[in-house]
Amino acid sequence: MAKAATGDPWYLLKYFACTKDEHDPSILYKKFPALVMYRFLFRVINESDITFIEKARQIRLTWAVAIYLLHDAMFLKNRRIADQSKKQDDANGILRRQVHIYRALIEHEEIFELAGGFPRAKMTGENAIGTKSTLEFPENQSEILSIPQGDDVIASHTWSIIFGDEINLQPEFATGFGAALPALSGGGKFI
Repeated sequence: MAKAATGDPWYLLKYFACTKDEHDPSILYKKFPALVMYRFLFRVINESDITFIEKARQIRLTWAVAIYLLHDAMFLKNRRIADQSKKQDDANGILRRQVHIYRALIEHEEIFELAGGFPRAKMTGENAIGTKSTLEFPENQSEILSIPQGDDVIASHTWSIIFGDEINLQPEFATGFGAALPALSGGGKFI
């Protein structure tokens, strides 16, 4: 199973991914529900350069995409991924979810070692409110950055994937998306 999880984010979600439940303070890690809609979501993301998802609250869609992006950074080389939200602090919140998922995966480290290794992560930033954070995987030179909205932030990098969380709340979304188009035409994805 671990070998399949290194090659497919669905297997990572289905067998290993955990989240936290703000409604249940008795547990640190809660197994992520392996709903078929997430498998379908991952398939759509894989097959599309641009994926827009109208979502409702409490369906764990941001968590699911966070798992997908974490998988991408952990197991693929040279990935630059953006967790983008209206404010820097909100984007840091998405990255904190990915760190939480990663820490839960460490419990399965020996299983992943049998499947060819467990990628080591390093987190930088978030020393103060408003500071950009990064989750890096030095061995495969991949990283996930938390960024606020804005075309200047998007245009300053070549992105593998940009995740725009709650874009309907981002007044600068249109100009930011325009700035992302060169990365998308070069092989990047927008979710």
